[in-house]
Amino acid sequence: MATLSVMDLTRIPALSATYRKLSGEMVLSSQDPVSLRAIAQGASRAESFGQNTDMNGYTNMVDLGDLVRQTGSILNKNAADVTKALKEAVVYETHGSKRQNSNGLSVFYPLGGKEWQIEAYKECTDNTAFVGFTNILLGNFDTAEWQKTWEEAWKEAYADQEAKEGKYDSLFNNGQSIAADYGEPASEDFYESVASVDPVKKEDYDLKFDETTDDDGYHHLKITSGLDMVESVNFLLYYEDPDSRDYVYLGSDNDLIADYDKGEFREDFAGTWITIGDEFVYAELTEETEEYNLYTIPILLNGEEKYIKAVYEYDKEAFRILGAYDGLEETGQSGRDVKQLEKGDKIEFLFYVFDPDEEEKEDEEEELVPIGSITWSDDMKMEDTEIGNANIVYMFMINSVFGDEDLGEPIYMTIKDGMISED
Repeated sequence: MATLSVMDLTRIPALSATYRKLSGEMVLSSQDPVSLRAIAQGASRAESFGQNTDMNGYTNMVDLGDLVRQTGSILNKNAADVTKALKEAVVYETHGSKRQNSNGLSVFYPLGGKEWQIEAYKECTDNTAFVGFTNILLGNFDTAEWQKTWEEAWKEAYADQEAKEGKYDSLFNNGQSIAADYGEPASEDFYESVASVDPVKKEDYDLKFDETTDDDGYHHLKITSGLDMVESVNFLLYYEDPDSRDYVYLGSDNDLIADYDKGEFREDFAGTWITIGDEFVYAELTEETEEYNLYTIPILLNGEEKYIKAVYEYDKEAFRILGAYDGLEETGQSGRDVKQLEKGDKIEFLFYVFDPDEEEKEDEEEELVPIGSITWSDDMKMEDTEIGNANIVYMFMINSVFGDEDLGEPIYMTIKDGMISED
C-alpha cells in the first residue's frame, strides 16, 4: 500500500492551471445527472489515501491521475492536459502492488460529504470552480451565492475595466496569466456559461425504492425514483447475540448482484462472514477498486487500539492482511507506521453492539466493545467462514451522489443447519 513520489514544485502552477480547467468542466457537467453520477462513481473508484469511512473519519485524498482516468469519458476536454502536466510535475514515483493506479499526487475530494470539510478546504484554495462543484455534491448549491462568488473570483483575476471591455488576456494574478487557468484565451462565453450554470439539485431527485422477496427466498431492491443520483449500493450485516439478544454489527460489504442501469439489486448472502483465526471480525469496506476491496478492522493489539488493514484480491479470490496501524492522526492524516503482526501478539476484536429495545441517543458516541480474541501465529488465516446457526439482520444501504446514506428495511434471517430462511 506504500507510495512515494518526488515533485518538481516549479511545475505545480502549470498543473494547478489545468486542474482549474478540469474543475470548471466538472461544474458544467453537473447540469446532466448521468454525467454527475459518472464523476462521483469515478471518484469513489479512484485510488484514495488515508481512511474514508464513518468509523475512522475521512481523509478525502484521491489520486489525481486515477481521478482523471476514471472520469475521462465525461471530463474529456481537459483530461489529457491534466495528465500531461501531472507527469511533468511528478519526476519520480513508486508504489506497492496494491496501489497500481497511483500517479504520485493526490487532491482533495469530499468522499465524506461533510460541510465543515468543504468550509475548511475553501480556506486554503483558490480553485473557485472546484469549491462550487463540492457544494453541488453536498446538495446545498445556491445560484445567487455562486454567481456572486464566481464574479468576485473572475474580477480578482482580471481588472474591472478590462473585464468590462472583454479583454481577458493581458492581466495577471500572482504573476500568472488567468488566461492559462480558465481558457486559451479566456473568454466571456466561458465566464457566462459557468456563472449561469444550473446544476442537478438534490431536491429534484427524491429517492424511492421497493423491496421484495422472490420464490427462492432472495431479497431484491428496486429503485423506482432518483436512480440517476445513486452512486452505489452495498449492505450492512448484524448478528444477534443468543444470550443478551443484542445486535452485534459485523460490518459492510458489496457482495450482491447489481444492475445499476435498471436500478435492480439482489442480495447474495451465503451465510458466511469474515474471520481471522476462526474469530469473526467487524470489517468495514473502506475502498473498492477494479482489482481489490480494502477493509479496516478495529482491534486491540497487545492492549493498544489499532486497526488491521486487509485486502480481498479478486484475481486470487482470497484475503490478505497487510498489517496494523494507528488510524487517523490528530492532523487528519492517516498514520503511516504499519506494524506487521508477530507471533505471540494478542489481538482482541472490537465491535459495535446495539440493544434493539433501547432508543438511540442522537449525540451519544458509540463505543467499540471487545468480543473474541486470538494469539497471532504465522498460520493464521483471514477468510469467509460459515456463521452457523444464528439470527441475522441484513440491510441494503443506498449511497447517493450527494453523500446521503439511505437504509432499506431490516431483513431478519435465520441460519439453521446451513439453510437460510426469513423470519
